[in-house]
Amino acid sequence: MHELIASTEIHAEEIVSFCGGIRKDCLGDRIFRRVCTDSRRIEGGDLFLALRGPRFDGHGFINEALEKGASGLVVEHAIPQELCASFDPVLIEVKDTFQALGDMAAGWRKKFPIPVGVLTGSNGKTTTKEMAAGILGIPFRLLWSRGNFNNLIGLSLTLLELHTRHERVLLEMGMNRPGEIGRLTWIAQPQVGVLLNVAPAHMERFRDIRDIAAAKGEMLEVMHSDALLVFNYDDPLVRELAKGWKGSSLSFGTASEAGVRLIEAEDLGEKQRVILGWDSHKVECLLQVAGIHNRHNALAAAAIATAMGADQESVYRGLSAFQGVSGRFSVVKADRYTLIDDTYNANPRSMECALENLMHMSRDATRMAVLGDMLELGSYAHEAHRALGTHAARTGLSHLVLIGNHAGVVREGALGGGMGPDQIHIAADSAEAAQWIYRVLKGGEWILVKGSRGMQMEKVIHALETLSGYRGSK
Repeated sequence: MHELIASTEIHAEEIVSFCGGIRKDCLGDRIFRRVCTDSRRIEGGDLFLALRGPRFDGHGFINEALEKGASGLVVEHAIPQELCASFDPVLIEVKDTFQALGDMAAGWRKKFPIPVGVLTGSNGKTTTKEMAAGILGIPFRLLWSRGNFNNLIGLSLTLLELHTRHERVLLEMGMNRPGEIGRLTWIAQPQVGVLLNVAPAHMERFRDIRDIAAAKGEMLEVMHSDALLVFNYDDPLVRELAKGWKGSSLSFGTASEAGVRLIEAEDLGEKQRVILGWDSHKVECLLQVAGIHNRHNALAAAAIATAMGADQESVYRGLSAFQGVSGRFSVVKADRYTLIDDTYNANPRSMECALENLMHMSRDATRMAVLGDMLELGSYAHEAHRALGTHAARTGLSHLVLIGNHAGVVREGALGGGMGPDQIHIAADSAEAAQWIYRVLKGGEWILVKGSRGMQMEKVIHALETLSGYRGSK
């Protein structure tokens, strides 16, 4: 997990100018080594920013931060005078610490004339970003979002790590409500903006998929007209958004019209050979990751990297070296079975893609799936889960294990799709799901495990490893 810390050297007066705060101390200027939102990780000389959310309030940890050496505070209200007297911190009051964090990051980013690339999409953001980072990190000193650190906190703290040593910045942007992508784009001020795809996700806050597309399209409304748009030519909704962009653009996809395109691909089981082409360039490489979706991720990564100045050799080296991201369609070999660990998250399109890839990769082997609920779908949940069951049945599963509140709906869809009642099991928890799968194993099966992050489907994998007494290897 990315630490909630940004390593930098920032003046107190800069913070005030960036976020419009008011100094409540009588100290002079002070330089802070790091900006931190987690009191547990405070070190001497840090600035502690007390974020307040629906389930937490950093103001309750101010005393801990000061005791650990914080020399400055950004807060929303006055703090006890005895704390100020005891620790003598720089004290900056703001109306909203979340707003202040974003404004601080935007102000700090403006100090550095460094090309910044941002990417957003419903699926594949982290994998694509890590692929692109692997490419860009070869010719440039790169700062990039670690893990899925893609919300206002993560993006802002990443930007606050900017230093004169950096030559490129690559940021992932996530969202679950309107307005977030626009805000993140304003903070990052990118020279390259990337639209990967639009799919049903976080539907509880949107009326339909076109509303999701509009929320992703906020990036285009905020980006400067001199920026370059990189977009997925194969996605109709993304292509429609791109038509409204008046600046320069670069597309990627499998279509011959795409600027960065897939020329050829060969499935090699857990790996795949791909040939990518753009302009007069052609790159052939062996991807160390499986799945048709990863071909698309590679295309996107190549497009992002070339748009940010990477050369052909760097694209080849970066993609060839990429080893995948844990929990995102990782293929794990165990003694008795092959496991596809796609436990990080799920939405209707990513579920469908994972099942299709399972069918494609397993060939004639017996295939099974352990599926958890897809969360945050609102009124679309029933329809989406029933469709999931129907699609699962059509991919030729021998057995299907379901976990979650919508398991019964998925079962209905699977029965309607042709699976028999004895092939489907609704489990109470991860342990039961693993035990049921383990009992029906005969050897040589391929097993997909996938569900939304809140379902913690990785527990199924841990339980399977315990039952088999074997910790698989990629």
